[in-house]
Amino acid sequence: MRPSALFLPFIVLLSACSVFKSMDERLISPDDKIRNQALQKLATLTEEKKIALLNPLILALNNPESLIANRAAEALVIMGRPAISEVRRNISSSDVYVRISAIAILSRMGPQAQDAVPDLIACLKDPHPLVRDEAVFALGQMGMAAQAAGPDLLEAYKTADAEAQSTIAEALKKIGIPPPLPKSS
Repeated sequence: MRPSALFLPFIVLLSACSVFKSMDERLISPDDKIRNQALQKLATLTEEKKIALLNPLILALNNPESLIANRAAEALVIMGRPAISEVRRNISSSDVYVRISAIAILSRMGPQAQDAVPDLIACLKDPHPLVRDEAVFALGQMGMAAQAAGPDLLEAYKTADAEAQSTIAEALKKIGIPPPLPKSS
């Protein structure tokens, strides 16, 4: 047997090994163990190295396969501040689900994403109700850092249905603004 024939199965095995996959591939891996290790590593990377991972993760966020998009979202949340500006750009996507995902990521980041408050305020007027609802929730998750949204939330409250009013009232409480009293029937 030729020596090169012995190496072929070894090379195939090595190429399938996660050690040789790029960090962005490991972050969205279907293997939970590989993905969790990559997420732990991501949390320890320098800001410069995190920024280098942004483009592939933003592309994965736009993936029509929800599992890949959700895994990219999870990595972007862990990435934190370096991801905020790129995630904010996705708020204006023509795809409603990308907009919702971007807002949900900012929501999970909480007060550290306070630079996105103006974008989230604009989302309160989005034509899609799920985008509006997600924006209200995100503003609430930012707490006092989202106080600038108070007047816009109060305005949205006026035209919202009862369920949306309840969500808006909760967000207002979290940002330190007393919600309007519910209208009596």
